[in-house]
Amino acid sequence: MAKILLFSDAKAFGGAEKYLVSLAKYINGKGYEVTVVFFSSNELSNIKNEFSSTGCNVVFDFSIKKFINFIFENINEKIILHANASWRNRFLIYILISRIFRINTVITEHTVPELLQPAKKFLGQFAFWRIKFFKRALLRKIEWFLVDRIIAVSPLVSQKLNRQRGLPSKKTKVIFNGIDPEKFTPSPLRDSLDEALNDWHGVVIGSVGRLAPEKAYDRLVQVFSQIKRKDVALLLVGEGDSRAEIEKMAIKLGVKDRVFLVGHKSDVLPYLLKMDIFALTSYYEAMPFCIIEAMSCKIPVVSVDVGGISDIINHGENGYLVNSEEISSFTKYLEELVNNQGLRAELGSNARLTVLRKFSEQVMLAQTLDCYLELIE
Repeated sequence: MAKILLFSDAKAFGGAEKYLVSLAKYINGKGYEVTVVFFSSNELSNIKNEFSSTGCNVVFDFSIKKFINFIFENINEKIILHANASWRNRFLIYILISRIFRINTVITEHTVPELLQPAKKFLGQFAFWRIKFFKRALLRKIEWFLVDRIIAVSPLVSQKLNRQRGLPSKKTKVIFNGIDPEKFTPSPLRDSLDEALNDWHGVVIGSVGRLAPEKAYDRLVQVFSQIKRKDVALLLVGEGDSRAEIEKMAIKLGVKDRVFLVGHKSDVLPYLLKMDIFALTSYYEAMPFCIIEAMSCKIPVVSVDVGGISDIINHGENGYLVNSEEISSFTKYLEELVNNQGLRAELGSNARLTVLRKFSEQVMLAQTLDCYLELIE
């Protein structure tokens, strides 16, 4: 039976880590020995707690020495190394070692450099970040040619890899992100949250994700402040370095009393069910789990059109897409949904049907395991 190493360079618990938890549980349940490894020596409590339920080994500070020891301890076993992260600063050396010992390697690719062009303006403000961005992009190109298989989370990512980067099509495999639609299901139960949220009975626009600069919550607060109705609240679920900046922005724009920042939640479902509309204004994304989860709960989505989001949302059918460079139209679509409950219900119903057809977690996990088996059989 093969041994699976799942790599992460996570600094916080986000969509990529949510994917790893589901994958680790599924593969472990199929009888494979799974070890989830982190480069960091900092055992972040929320990450450790989330992975404790998988039944798998979890190793922090997974050094090159530990990796080589693992190889020799399992020298007669088939090993698959799978990295799932946006940036893999130190992963290249592990790939090189894997090739020496004929270990199969897989990368789940969420973006390619060209898909980050909407972030160019944001990155361009800082010369340091431009240099760092270039170095990381170069490392990724080297990795792509060395690994055995690349899982692309959207057809757009696969096309970029095959056509513009010259990778053979047989090296890439499109597997959409998926969620459990039985868990993320519409429900009238919208209480048992923070007291202030329980007392709010108006329309709620919400978003879920790390409070990080690339998520552009500052411009979501700006868009929200332009909505004419005052019985509308903004709910942000997540934690991160941008929290203070978001709070200052809300005070400056006079909407502090209607912006709720509730921090990181291991279970986001009760907060999703409090939302009437889901909004995403990120500079870049791949195939965000948060959008799929919201749609599964029949929540209509207004999102910037970046990454693979257009593979999830059909404009005007199950949500709205906004050009990242024309963010001013975001307010228009939010106000349409705020003022029209029937439209919210129609788009929300279509959104859940989309998830049931294309974004099931079981399909995603089964296809990922098939990808492993193709390599070792």
